[in-house]
Order: sequence, then C-alpha cells, then structure tokens
Amino acid sequence: MVLKFTEESRNKYFSFALVYMVSFLCFLNTINAVFGIVGMASSIDTFLLYVSIWAVIFGGMLLVVARARRISIDVLLLIVGVLVAYAVSYLLLPENAAYMKFNHLYYVGNPVYALFVFSLPAYAFVRQLTDYSYFKKYLTIFSYIAVILSTVTFFFARDTSAAGYMTLSYNMIFQLFYLMITKTNHKFLRIPVVVIGVFVLAFGGSRGALLSLLAGIGIFFLFKKMDIRKKILLLVSILVAILIMLFFSRELLTLVSYMLRSMNIESRSFDMLVSLEFFDESGREVLRDTLTSNISVFGHGMYGDRVLLEGMYAHNIILEMITQYGIIFGTALILCIVFFIIKGITRKEAPEWVLIIAVVPHGIISLMLSGSYLSVAPCFYLLLGLCMNSLLRKKQSEGYIEA
Repeated sequence: MVLKFTEESRNKYFSFALVYMVSFLCFLNTINAVFGIVGMASSIDTFLLYVSIWAVIFGGMLLVVARARRISIDVLLLIVGVLVAYAVSYLLLPENAAYMKFNHLYYVGNPVYALFVFSLPAYAFVRQLTDYSYFKKYLTIFSYIAVILSTVTFFFARDTSAAGYMTLSYNMIFQLFYLMITKTNHKFLRIPVVVIGVFVLAFGGSRGALLSLLAGIGIFFLFKKMDIRKKILLLVSILVAILIMLFFSRELLTLVSYMLRSMNIESRSFDMLVSLEFFDESGREVLRDTLTSNISVFGHGMYGDRVLLEGMYAHNIILEMITQYGIIFGTALILCIVFFIIKGITRKEAPEWVLIIAVVPHGIISLMLSGSYLSVAPCFYLLLGLCMNSLLRKKQSEGYIEA
C-alpha cells in the first residue's frame, strides 16, 4: 500500500523537518547538559536525538523522491553540482580526499553526513513548501525551547563543554533573532525570553555571533516596511544611545563588570571589549594571508582550503569558495548567492521575507566570520531555498504557486 500525502500533510512534514534540522545542534549541545543538572545525564538522549533526526531527514528525502516529477530544476542542479564537485575533488585531488573520507561513526564532523545529510536537504525541503504557516508555528515553538535550553545551560551548566561560547551562541542565534523580529501571541513569554537570550548571547557567546545578530537587526530595520518618519526617529534614537554610551563608557563598563562579577560570569566578549581587542582577528589574518597568496584561476577543489591550512578552514565563505573553485567560477558562484540573497531581502511583500531576514545572521553573516558551508550548516541552504522561493513564486489567495 502506498501512502498518499495531501499538500497540507507535506507542508506539515517539511516544516517540522526544517525546524528540527536548524535546531538539532542546539538540542544536541544543551539537552544532555540540562539533564546533567538534575543528575540524569546519560547517552540515551543523544542516541535518541540522532535516531530522530536521521528518521526525519530520510523521511523528507523519501517524500521528495516520491514526487520526483515536481522536483525543481534548481534543486537538481544544486545536488548534482555539489555531488560532481565532491567526486572530482575526492578522486582527482588526493590531498583533498584526506579531509573528505567517510567515517560512519563520526556523525556530526563527518564531511558526508555534514553536507549531504544534515545540510543540503534543507534546500530541497524548503523548495517543497507551498505554505509557511506550519513552518512559522513550529519555528516559534522550537525557538522558545532552544533559547530556554541555552539559557539554562549558560547559567547552570557553565563548566560543561555545552556552555562553550562558540557552540552556545551560534546554535541559538537563528531562533533568538526570529523571536526578536516576529510578533507572537505569547507577548508576556516572548519579551523575557528574548531579553535573557540576548544577555546570554552577548556575555556568554562569541563576538562573531553577537556581530551577526547586530547586523541582522540593522538589516531588519533598514528594509522593514516603516514610515520614513519612524525610521528617522529610530536612527536618531540609535545615534543618541551610541553617543551616551561613548560619553559614559567608563561608568557603563564599570557597572557591567560589577554585574558580571556578582553573577560569577566570565565573559570573553566583554573582556575583549574592555581590553580594546573586540575587533582583533584572533589569528584569522594568518589564514587569510595564506589563502589569498594561493588563489588560482581554477581553484584547489572542494576542501582545498583545509589542505592549504593543514586542517583549518577559511572562516570566511567568500575566501573559502574562491580558494576552492578559483577566481572565475568561485566569483561567479558568490555573485549568484549574493544576487539571490539581495533579491530575497528586498522583496518585502513576499511571504518569505521575515523568514529570510531571520535566517540571514546565521545563514550567511556568520559564515563570513566563522563556520563553513561544508560543515553542518542547514541555515545556509535554508536561506538559499527561501530566497529562491521568493524569487520564483508569487502569492495567491491561498498558498503559493510557481511563477
């Protein structure tokens, strides 16, 4: 017997799958730590998380294949293109292959799992959506859970690896920013969760995550539909606030320092701000110089930056792609990505707009400061898929159809 899914059922499934994919690392990082707080830490929850995410992703893949005739040409081009690039690099470049070997027990760091299971399907799934109501509903629920779990981990499991400033902040940034810019029916819950979440990200997270969040906020207000007088008032208010902070910087830093000490919080970002090292590149200039001096016309293949940096990665998606695919193809690829993202951001009337804005900090800005599109990066492919939907679809009275 062949199971038949209605359009609504498919939207529900793909919405849940996408939200779970973008929240998985946060859950993986925090749930065991939270259980440890109450003395219930075990490997069972980690095992169940892996089983569930694999089941959800492969279930979505089966749904996509079941309607193969309706798979968009861009989905096929992306999948085939990535497969070809991977195969060519693996077969023809033995140095690259060393960083691409398959290890079925290394679930997150495995390059095959990270790219082809945990990341790339996000693009295919979001291109299947014809309505975003369930996606927004599930994302709201998962966002509350993710931010609350991260907050509990920060305050009560600070000595564990789960509270590491990089993983903690980057794994919650999408969910936190979504709650910040969307209106929900849970106003009395949303406001305190957002305030505490911003505190955790600002003082317990990395500089890159904080800068990505601030950039996302700027993009949101820049393109948000708003009366010009309100925008001017907002801009003036921001400038006044900045001037006040600069004028009373010593007093504010002293106050914040006292507050953090009283809460027994050690904040790397705050310490670097006080020591005027907040914008220090932390050794990334060495990586950049090494890669820029080795840029070629045809590139070094997928994972080529790892070869040149002896296991490290570029920490910048633009430099990463140019290094891997060369000046000609790499630049063309970057320009295509920039085009789709700009089109998605500027189409304020599109139903995807708020989702596109929400995923921008983690989906692309953070990849210019840290991370890699070849790691577990479903937000990057989710962002591309949402922008493609915005570009190719037009709103109808109910749902959306291909333009």
